[in-house]
Amino acid sequence: RRRANGLQNRWQDPVAQSQILWIALGIITLAALLTFSRGGAVSTLLASTGAVALLSWKRLLSRSALIAVAVIASLMVVSLSIHGYEALASELMTFRDSQSIEEFSNGRWALWASHLKAIPDFWLVGTGVGTHRDIYPTYLAGHFNIEFTHGECGYLQLALETGLLGCGLFLVGAFIAFRWAVLPLLRETDRTTITCAAAILPGLVTSFVHSLSDFVWYIPACMTTTVLLLAAACHLYHRSMPAQSTSGRIAWMSSPRPAWFAVCGCCVLAFMLLSHTLL
Repeated sequence: RRRANGLQNRWQDPVAQSQILWIALGIITLAALLTFSRGGAVSTLLASTGAVALLSWKRLLSRSALIAVAVIASLMVVSLSIHGYEALASELMTFRDSQSIEEFSNGRWALWASHLKAIPDFWLVGTGVGTHRDIYPTYLAGHFNIEFTHGECGYLQLALETGLLGCGLFLVGAFIAFRWAVLPLLRETDRTTITCAAAILPGLVTSFVHSLSDFVWYIPACMTTTVLLLAAACHLYHRSMPAQSTSGRIAWMSSPRPAWFAVCGCCVLAFMLLSHTLL
């Protein structure tokens, strides 16, 4: 029992928690680099740079934190030199190889062109979620020795599969998500809240930027991380809201009959449109 209590107290120690978080940061960064993914490396760099920039802007990045970052970076360089450096370097060097970039881009440009041709034919409700691999060959100009199971761009695939209705819902959700993430960063003075917001916002921005040239929202692990960031942003936003505003929202949500009628009407309309398209 004494050993258990001592271990519990050690876990609750702020210094121990800080050390564990720094170690976890190094492990996650090293794991991201060892995936040997160009998109993963760029996303890791983008999220890290964004977090450091926000913390520096709010003057929350202390000298000890900078030293910790430098130590972690040095340990990662040593670790990569022992295992994985050659594979990672050869993968990243393709950014400088014009032939590799051309081969990398030709298929994607042709695929995106097929999306732009197909979207006007299914502009309202789309072709249906998960139908990309069945639709794009009809509009694809040229032949490639590969099956594009996904759109290589989350936005174009979303527009193709869900149409105007899906894009509208996505834009509303994106606006709400960034409102959750940005407002606590702008109006809060509590260091803990600002630090959490500075960690959440770059992660969301990275997810949206990475989706420009990849299908990360269709990868379960990446989408799960994005959903967790959204949940954290929602909690942080409502935690930082004034008490009167929160009580007003809760009072409105306690009688959601008009909202339920509106949702049912939208579902009936969507069902009619989808049935007509299917027939």
